[in-house]
Amino acid sequence: MRIGIIGGGPAGVFTAKKIKALLPETDIVIYETTSYGLYAKIRLPEFLAGTLEPEKLIMESVEKFRSEGLDYRITTVKSVDPVTKTILSDDGKTETFTHIIFATGAFAFLPPIPGLAENDQTVTLRTMDDVTAIQQKIQPGKQAVVIGGGVLGLEAAFALQKQGMKVAVLECQDRLMQNLNFSAEKSAALKDLLEQNGLQIHTGCAIKQVSSNGSTQVELADGTIYECSLLLVSAGIRSNLSLAKAAGLDCKRGICVNARLETNVSGIYAIGDCAEQNGVIAGLWIAAKNQGEALAEIIAEKRDEYIYPPVKPILKIAGLNLTSVTKMV
Repeated sequence: MRIGIIGGGPAGVFTAKKIKALLPETDIVIYETTSYGLYAKIRLPEFLAGTLEPEKLIMESVEKFRSEGLDYRITTVKSVDPVTKTILSDDGKTETFTHIIFATGAFAFLPPIPGLAENDQTVTLRTMDDVTAIQQKIQPGKQAVVIGGGVLGLEAAFALQKQGMKVAVLECQDRLMQNLNFSAEKSAALKDLLEQNGLQIHTGCAIKQVSSNGSTQVELADGTIYECSLLLVSAGIRSNLSLAKAAGLDCKRGICVNARLETNVSGIYAIGDCAEQNGVIAGLWIAAKNQGEALAEIIAEKRDEYIYPPVKPILKIAGLNLTSVTKMV
């Protein structure tokens, strides 16, 4: 058995480690574009805030993976042939596998707001490289704007405040955490708590455009203008599908998989943020880990299927006591 895994995030890595534990003789190749190894993406806001040391962010290095018998390669996959089950990487190598696993993840979504993508101060927070880009733009005492008042948006806003910036959060929905079914009372309590700790929270915002005139300007539909030196967008994710589509795999919002996490091509699987099962893309770190370990058990014939159980993200802001809000009914 020879398995090729495209993606070295939690989905790909936990699949590889579990397969190696269950089937030690299996030859496993992981294709990953960066050399960071496995890091706790859900803790990037803490890292940005300066409350988490770099060594605690990295969970396992590339060298450690290789010492465990995993062929971890820093390269980009150029194409996949689903018929021959071959992977072509940008180093010119074409290799054949018995199983191919897509764990290509997702990218941060930029809403189609005029001027947003072209603005030099626009950033997202999803990768280690994103943190570097944000750090280069942080100016203590200056104004930052965060578009999106979901879990990541609020954690990112608090991180920027920890770095000395004034932060305004613009949320399009009428209240915070509406997607998580927060009641009006719970949302209001959360808003009050965040504002007491220095964040500016604005809900029901319809953004008209983003422009630059010395500083970045975010204009709302009602004419309100927010000026800022850093504009962080937290508006959800979109699955990385280009490689899968080019290979002819069925895709909707994600790569379509069945109960065995298998695509429309036998022996080719998809897991994590790029996979869509029964219309659902999990989009959570813990779900990617669970899917990866489940797929390993399916390939090793230790289980028959995996159905994604609903999991809700949890708001965690270092130094802020959220107990009174999270316990509200």
